[in-house]
Amino acid sequence: MRSVGGTLVLGGTRSGKSSFAESLLTGLGKPEYLATLSFDPTDGDALARIALHRERRAEKFETKELSVPAELLCHIKGTTKPFLLDSIGTFISSSLSGNVDLDSELVEELSHKVQKFVVVSEEVGLSVHPESKIGRVFVDRMGAINQKLALALDCVYFVHAGIPVLLRGSDG
Repeated sequence: MRSVGGTLVLGGTRSGKSSFAESLLTGLGKPEYLATLSFDPTDGDALARIALHRERRAEKFETKELSVPAELLCHIKGTTKPFLLDSIGTFISSSLSGNVDLDSELVEELSHKVQKFVVVSEEVGLSVHPESKIGRVFVDRMGAINQKLALALDCVYFVHAGIPVLLRGSDG
């Protein structure tokens, strides 16, 4: 089954994917922003990145911090509001550290949603092959879930250097 309201936005780190994804939900009231990042409160870089995202979103979104994969899945099952899920990479990272695999369940749940929503994910297929086992597992899981999401969602974009390229679906 393919979700008729779902859009996947792929891109590399700092590609502009989150900003573009946010723009796709303009005019829909106050959509939910499902933030999946789990961070160390002493990590200055992570705090700066979070502050940048929060500043850009301002009051346009209702932010829900859902860094535990099972909590994210439960929330998505219950919500009927438009939402932005940012990001699949941190969902996978949290899944790996918690030794859980809810990837298929997440894709299945998203494929049945009827409201407008956007999923942001990191494209890892263009990067170097990781040397560590955990790095390879991460890249493999990311590649697999991105392919499943691309099949399950109606519209797919790739953002490169701030330029969104429509891969499939309707532009508008």
